[in-house]
Amino acid sequence: MKPNKPNLAELADKIRRNLGYSQAGPISFADLCDRNRNLTIVERPFSENTSGMCVKDGSEGGIIAINSTMALGRQRFTLAHELYHFYFSNNPFIICPDEEDNAKTEDERNANFFATHFLMPTPSFIAYFEDVCGASISIDTILKMEHYFQVSRRALLSKFCSLGYLSQEEKEKFLVNIVRTASEKGYPKDLYVAPNNPQQITYGKYVALVGEMFEKGFISKQKRDELLLDAYRDDIVFPTQEGE
Repeated sequence: MKPNKPNLAELADKIRRNLGYSQAGPISFADLCDRNRNLTIVERPFSENTSGMCVKDGSEGGIIAINSTMALGRQRFTLAHELYHFYFSNNPFIICPDEEDNAKTEDERNANFFATHFLMPTPSFIAYFEDVCGASISIDTILKMEHYFQVSRRALLSKFCSLGYLSQEEKEKFLVNIVRTASEKGYPKDLYVAPNNPQQITYGKYVALVGEMFEKGFISKQKRDELLLDAYRDDIVFPTQEGE
């Protein structure tokens, strides 16, 4: 049976519960790997047309890669989008184009809907909107909510539209001067602006397995270091005094 939107919302809620998350609050890349020990997450630059990819290993494990040249809000949406592919897509290898608002296939549209609900579960979204923001949509409400849920402007507005709080025409009005208005209101810009120095780092199963193989004597220190450097973990190979 093809999942419909209510099913997708239930699936997103179920995955959050299974990972031990509450129905509110942001989710970090490293913390997600700590909660699912079969998952490896790689942050690294890709071309501007690629947001991320998901590769499943045929068992319960896999790799999610995120384009780190994107703004933080977009990266987080991509992570949740790829989680849908990791748990539910039949294809074991998926490269996702940058289509947050204009997905061309049903699977990509499903992944986008799942991501929106995974990052902003409807009950907590409505509760925050009504209790904290007084159920009034303004630029102050939008800024407060997108920084609370740590999502992009487009993702937040799409959630408002899906719940019937905004029309598509009204949505477009809030998609202008995003960085300027956030700065003028005293908010940081990392949700909206691509980083100057995109991160390259790997979290999760791959790093843990390399360490385990070294500790058990299956690989030499030289091979361990080589594998960790391939995963952009020079911080482990060359630890600072403070980190030792």
